Amino acid sequence: MTQWTTFLCALAIAIPLARAEGVEPTSPMARLPLPENSQPPPESSRLVWEPTAFLDVGFDSIAAPIATASWPARLDEGRAAELPTEPSQINTFTASPADAALLQTAEASTTTGAVPLFAPPPLPDPARLTWENNGVGPVAALSGPQSSYDADASAYVESNTSYLFNDIVLPEYARRSLIAGRLGVWSVDDSGSPVKIGEYQSLKSSVFLDLDGLISDGVRTWDFVGTFLDNDASKIKLNYFGPSVSTRFDYDRYLRRLDRDPLDGYVDFDQQPPLPLPPAPENFRDMREDQTVGEDFAIRVEELNGSIRGNLTSHVDWRLNVWAMRKHGERQATAMAHCFTAPNAVDTNGNSATGVACHVLNQRQRIDWLTTEVQPVFEGHYGPLTAQYSHTLRILGTDDQLVTRPYDNFGITGDQPYGVVPENVTNIDRLRLSSQLGADRDVYVNILAGSTENRVRDTNRRFHGFDLRLSDRSIENLTITGNIKKYVQTGQFPPSLAEFETASAIRVPINYDRTSAGFDATWRPLADESLWASNLRLTWGYEYREIQRENAVFVEQNTTFNQSGTQTNNVFFRAAKRWTTTFDSSLGYRISFINDPLYAISTNATTNTSLPTTSHRVDLRSSWAPAPSLLFTSQVGIINSQHHSDVTNFTEDNYDLVFTSWYAPLPRWSLSSAIAFYSNWIDQDITLGTRSSPLTLPWDYGGRSELFNLGTTYAWSEKIALSATVDFVNARNAFDDTIPWPDIPYYSDVIVETLRFGGGVDYCLGPNASCYVRYQTFDYDDQSSFLDGGRVKMLLFGGTAVF
Repeated sequence: MTQWTTFLCALAIAIPLARAEGVEPTSPMARLPLPENSQPPPESSRLVWEPTAFLDVGFDSIAAPIATASWPARLDEGRAAELPTEPSQINTFTASPADAALLQTAEASTTTGAVPLFAPPPLPDPARLTWENNGVGPVAALSGPQSSYDADASAYVESNTSYLFNDIVLPEYARRSLIAGRLGVWSVDDSGSPVKIGEYQSLKSSVFLDLDGLISDGVRTWDFVGTFLDNDASKIKLNYFGPSVSTRFDYDRYLRRLDRDPLDGYVDFDQQPPLPLPPAPENFRDMREDQTVGEDFAIRVEELNGSIRGNLTSHVDWRLNVWAMRKHGERQATAMAHCFTAPNAVDTNGNSATGVACHVLNQRQRIDWLTTEVQPVFEGHYGPLTAQYSHTLRILGTDDQLVTRPYDNFGITGDQPYGVVPENVTNIDRLRLSSQLGADRDVYVNILAGSTENRVRDTNRRFHGFDLRLSDRSIENLTITGNIKKYVQTGQFPPSLAEFETASAIRVPINYDRTSAGFDATWRPLADESLWASNLRLTWGYEYREIQRENAVFVEQNTTFNQSGTQTNNVFFRAAKRWTTTFDSSLGYRISFINDPLYAISTNATTNTSLPTTSHRVDLRSSWAPAPSLLFTSQVGIINSQHHSDVTNFTEDNYDLVFTSWYAPLPRWSLSSAIAFYSNWIDQDITLGTRSSPLTLPWDYGGRSELFNLGTTYAWSEKIALSATVDFVNARNAFDDTIPWPDIPYYSDVIVETLRFGGGVDYCLGPNASCYVRYQTFDYDDQSSFLDGGRVKMLLFGGTAVF
């Protein structure tokens, strides 16, 4: 829910803290690594910690916060950066935006100082670090416990990893821990359809609770967030960074309400046309049996995503990824029995219907799906070569309610189960190789092989493939990347059949063989010219795709349809230019030619498809900042798709226009706005009739939507901040009335307007506490059916404290 983003940022109000006392180090100065290719500003001193970098301490790819430092004084070549340990020696500290917390120091007088929120990582390999000081680039080597490292320090790093950690003596502020708590109460009032106004959120009053913290002892760092959003949603996030192991854990739980299909295209038995039925092939009835009238459906989704990583040797890393998703709740299960005989069908009054009918039944079904994935990964680094092997094990287990319906035709009799989701097991082996081929070339290879076992039908679908890419930069200012991809998938006929099944009635599984090859290039033709001209960047490329299908030959009404292959040619181009320091733009074009796209085949040998044979895509993007307090962005896209063949004829046009702006008329006041227009227009020849005589007519469909957004924030005083947002969406979709059935537009139209308003007040109670109030209303107006509308009003009172 979007409103939680605002609530979780309440901690962004500045919180002054007491002076951070210095610590007497064992060596003259605490030593920290220097950033790669960084230029310090000459007018100030600054320490920046960024939490997403990857460092190397005898091994690669260990996620940890990285500390970088810059001083106005020039660094001597061969010496380590010396970090002052007394707060009085430091002009400015800037914390990373992690957890949206800004902590002020007592020494900050003319500038705002921010105490770092977590400890720095271990020292990286000095060979990977360089330093540029105002345009000149002496390399700053890292100092060891007694003396500076020499150029070849890898052996020392590998054998003395733990000692390197002990050698770092950190200031007191680097060992601080920070914990913030948020507590609030939701008050909710709603009316109308819960699916439309609360698809992903609870509509009951509840408690809001959040605990957010960073704890560090100077070597190890714990970063955790636990949030109870409402009765049906919660989040947990935990990160750990240590000398040899790092972990990541994320858990998310939320509600998903599901729409109920009322089967409006069918009628009850007592509303069927009177006998006798018309002659064949139109002597049929379609009728429904809806057992879910007045019921609601929803599922709960729980997702876990975690990883732990470390090093085996100085050249080999390991990682274990774990992912799981559980979906459980109740859904609407629908099935049809063709040519269902009348004695087995009863209408809403309990009376049997006469004659045969296509009988549609829906009922409630409890589902419980659990998908679990475990992936061990091993990665080795040997000079320019990097090799990675992984094995993915993915298991889908189900514990669903068994639902059945009666059948009495086509050799199928009695109650038979339906709505069955098969349990399956997937195994995938992957090998990735990447290497530098000299100074100007790189190669990348990804090889995979695996299978998916269907445990219900005892079948196994196997697949394998590769992805090969080669990049070349030997021509100045030009990068070219070529690629070849291959993917093959083969199926298996069920080894055994059900009692009512026959081998001739089951289609042989379709096998797929996909091949693609192409290239893309990026060129800066004027990179060596003036600054204005050097900002021109051109990108272009070509790709050929082919898919071959085995067992994709179908026969209907003595007509053979062969869909054994589809070929696609793609050409794309993009030009990007920064015209000034405040204005840039880009123009892109893509054209696709598709030969023999897939199409649908009816039992009366008629065909339809929505896939084009030709597609054109154009997009134009720009951004302009005429002043430091004013910004505009725009995006215009046009897509034209066509299909003209014996299968069908259609033309489809899509337009999207997005414009945004941001303006700060005062330092304490900012405004943002967005306007977006989307439209989709289709003119297509559609063939109707499976049992009736085929009829091909032109159909026209139009869909469009408009979105308007306005937001503002205002700092009323040093203690009070105000915020407000308004979103309005209008959407209309329908077939037009040019076809011979005048009621089609009425049944097909979708006319919806939504209005969302949110406002809030934040008040600073003191150095470590604040409180807030949020109000939000959402109105969903269904103007086509007048049945699915609704409105919800939500009020939140809460407070934030930092410990």
